[in-house]
Amino acid sequence: GGALTVLCATGALMCARRAAEHVPARVLRAQCRLAFRVTAALYALDLRNARSLAGSVHHRRRTRRWRLPQPRGRALLVPWRDLTALLRAPSRLPGAPLWSTTGVVLLALAARADAREAAVLLGLTALYAGYLGALRACEGARADGDDPRRASQLPWPHASLALHHALVPALLCGLGAAAGLLGCALLGLWHPKLPLLLAGVPAFVGAALVTAYRGPSPPVGVSGVAGVLLWNARGPLVVLALAAPAYPNGGGLGAPAWLALLGCLSLGWARRLAALGARPTPHAGVSGTGRRR
Repeated sequence: GGALTVLCATGALMCARRAAEHVPARVLRAQCRLAFRVTAALYALDLRNARSLAGSVHHRRRTRRWRLPQPRGRALLVPWRDLTALLRAPSRLPGAPLWSTTGVVLLALAARADAREAAVLLGLTALYAGYLGALRACEGARADGDDPRRASQLPWPHASLALHHALVPALLCGLGAAAGLLGCALLGLWHPKLPLLLAGVPAFVGAALVTAYRGPSPPVGVSGVAGVLLWNARGPLVVLALAAPAYPNGGGLGAPAWLALLGCLSLGWARRLAALGARPTPHAGVSGTGRRR
């Protein structure tokens, strides 16, 4: 058994050596650059960028994909781009409404839980599920946040473009939350607090956009594992922490008003990050977009 293993390993090494001689130098240089970028992303704990870079090496066969017709109005251009990006990543398109529906169901279970600890845990999980639903639908915003040059030809500044990116996630998450409300009503799990998750959709979308526009790497001064993790998760941590107190005391108009205000603040935060991310660096000289912020 050992001799056979050594023989197979030796044969594999000889085949690899012969194959390596025929690999073009440009391919080796490209692979080295890609490996360096993936390693840098992993050291920065940027799993999103590392996964995107690692996935770029897979060459898939060209297949005919269903494409949306081009919009006639300028206002539908960004939603069309976002839906097209979701169609290119098919797992994300149903993920957004499914996570929102899951959040409504978890909130219904939290309202019926007897133990306070279980209710708190289920409630926090429901909020996080709502955020995950919005995050799954922000593929277009994530791409523009990683590379602001993608949106250089659009007739909007980057700050306003962030708000345009909120339309598709809000629509998908709203549909998912509405489906969850309908399902809970039909299954006898209805509770007056459940519509609050639908009211929290703008806040979830704002937190997801903050994550999308956080930038490809931490700023100067953020170091250490804890600092990088907090920098990566600052959007959902802040927004969900501020949204959580609205759900235990969901009666009246105070909780929906607070969630609406929180949604406006989180969207404004994302708008600010988008504007900062599009600014030229001191070493760049002139912005690649050449547009007003």
